[in-house]
Amino acid sequence: MLPTETFINLDEIQLYEKSVNDFDRGKMDPDRFMALRLQHGIYGQRQEGVHMVRVKVPGGRLNAAQCRAIAHCLTHYSDTDNVSVTTRQDIQLHFIPLKKTSQVMRTLAYAGLTTREACGNTVRNITACPMAGVCPKEHIDMLSLTEETTAQFLRRPLIQHLPRKFKISLSGCEADCALGSMHDVGLVANNDKSFKLLAGGGLGHKPRVAISVLDHLQEHELTPAIEALITLHNKHSDRKRRAKSRLKFLVEHFGPDEFRRQFMLEFERCKQLYTDNITNELQWRKPTDGVVCGSGVPLEITRQHDGLYAIPLALTLGALNSEQLAGVALLLEAKQIREIRTSIDQNILAIGVDKQELSQVLQKLHDLSLQPPNMGDKVIACPGTTTCRLGITASRTLAKKLSGGKDNLHIAVSGCHNGCAQHHIADIGLHGEAKRRYGKLVPSYALHLGGDGKSDMKIGIKGPTIPVIRAEDTIAQLQFAYANNAKNAESFTTWSQRKGSDYFGHLLAKLSEVSEDDLENVCRDHGEDHPFKVLPLGGGECAGAAQDFVASSFSEALNEQAYRNVFIQQKKWDEANECCVQMLKLCGSALLFLCGEKTPETVESLASALQKSLPEEKLGSQLAGLLTTLKEAHLTCNSGVFIDLKSEIDDWTQLAGKLCQNRDEQLDLGIEREASTSHDALTIDLSTFECPLHFVKARNEMRKLEHGDIVTFLFESGEPSHQVTVSLKKEGHDILTSEVRGDLTYITVKKEA
Repeated sequence: MLPTETFINLDEIQLYEKSVNDFDRGKMDPDRFMALRLQHGIYGQRQEGVHMVRVKVPGGRLNAAQCRAIAHCLTHYSDTDNVSVTTRQDIQLHFIPLKKTSQVMRTLAYAGLTTREACGNTVRNITACPMAGVCPKEHIDMLSLTEETTAQFLRRPLIQHLPRKFKISLSGCEADCALGSMHDVGLVANNDKSFKLLAGGGLGHKPRVAISVLDHLQEHELTPAIEALITLHNKHSDRKRRAKSRLKFLVEHFGPDEFRRQFMLEFERCKQLYTDNITNELQWRKPTDGVVCGSGVPLEITRQHDGLYAIPLALTLGALNSEQLAGVALLLEAKQIREIRTSIDQNILAIGVDKQELSQVLQKLHDLSLQPPNMGDKVIACPGTTTCRLGITASRTLAKKLSGGKDNLHIAVSGCHNGCAQHHIADIGLHGEAKRRYGKLVPSYALHLGGDGKSDMKIGIKGPTIPVIRAEDTIAQLQFAYANNAKNAESFTTWSQRKGSDYFGHLLAKLSEVSEDDLENVCRDHGEDHPFKVLPLGGGECAGAAQDFVASSFSEALNEQAYRNVFIQQKKWDEANECCVQMLKLCGSALLFLCGEKTPETVESLASALQKSLPEEKLGSQLAGLLTTLKEAHLTCNSGVFIDLKSEIDDWTQLAGKLCQNRDEQLDLGIEREASTSHDALTIDLSTFECPLHFVKARNEMRKLEHGDIVTFLFESGEPSHQVTVSLKKEGHDILTSEVRGDLTYITVKKEA
């Protein structure tokens, strides 16, 4: 296990605490603060004033001190007494008042736990098999690699502003218990001391099975390969259409062969940055007799390859209370048990129990209401409407009533289509949605049948949609049909895929059909005594889009800077020159964007555009001069000039960053700010600008006004004018009038912020 301080940065917690205070006093823009708290693992809840704190637990590994710290956070800072183990091996604490979130982060940090990048558009918690390092069947201990990979990418500039989240899993053998095929990146150990590299998998919106990118990746190539895929995502994924910005859509966009070619280009470049093996020497081993763990905890106490034992412990939908956590911490210390692991089926596993201690340990665990799972216990659910702002149905309330039965079927219930319970790869998966029947909203579940996330991944076939109130009867009917119609030893997956969607539509027809007379009975969700409704918990995102583009550009420029420095050391002048040009282009484009202008095709044209937009700052002429000197140094291979030019380019990017921050006071690029000036404005036509440029232009004009000044903007009617109206309101301005005149909408705004 890596030293606990590896993942910790107390200074950033102090800065986060200051931001909370600034936000509380109205000194920080809500969109900017939202991005910051997500970066630190703090999610909003349906309930006002409280938040969810997600703890990053690489590979699910927790020691006694960490269990005790989580218990302390529950008893001292949370308004509830349960944490949740998630399907990514994280720990989530709910109902934390915003003012207490920094105290939670600090308590966790002292125990070696971080919330950094557990949420947001970053590399999320890296998952592994719950038996990693002790499984009899593994070729290699992936747990140490999980921690090293986490440390390698944590807080890296490259991953601070990705187009969307990025998920990685590591499996120690071909069984792929960490489910690499459903991840953005999956690494699976082969029996020849190499790894299979998978990419582009995912669930939620349009589930996809990952493609094989390389079949025999060597261990010294692991980090460059992962970084190459992250870089592809960062450069090419769609930042404008959030629903289309996962890596799986990039595979779809390029096609598998072209995606592999693009990967190899980035891979060769990334390998230059890691000329030495960044991982500790990996310990390979020969598999021994034993049972493959599977994607969750085993059903029974399992012998480890080192002769000790692992005890699986079933949790109800991942719930652990403070007494259980504190009790487990004491037990780990008293019996010298190595650790516990969280698993992707929302359970835990005690690792490293001596055979002679098994009976006593089991009794102590029983006293804490913790015991091994029974047949039928593999029921998984996301929070749904209990806490999640995206939840449509009460997934947890339903899931508590369900069982996988004597066939131990895997059931997963998601409160919306996003798939946090991984319903696409369950035997029986359900995702919540609202269906309109006879003018009424009926809380419903769409069925997914016969999914399997392991090595030969199969996405569940689509079944009918049924009212939530009939979900229990539906599960019972499916279990009965399987028990009576499946062939000998035929799995539920094989049976379902063989039967097909039409069969299940006919089988469940009476349960899926709703007559007008049924409405009174089907318009309520489980646990609710009022008619069903979907709460509108969303908001405008124009400001967030503007800040994301600028911040991501500077993050990518920092990444190019790291590559440039390595290439200079290696005397690879062509590659270093390319990095310098990219740095200048990225930072210049971001600044021009905040000026409300589009990025030209060439970096030379960018210099001219900057000079036109910002004549007083002279950044355009400076950029032109840098490009000329850079070209001369490159053509003459003058290494001395090239090295001297490096600091000038860094100074220019710093200046560009300062100007960006001055134009958008909510941006935080880590650069000291300079004072900005204000001017006057009256009426402006912005109808030719697309989102988010129309808002950027409007915001720039508002900043030129004095408090109380009034301006009228012209925008394209429809969604563009609606988006910018919402965003200007969120900035604190007063919308006096909004008048639609055909294709144009006239919006009059009074400066109040």
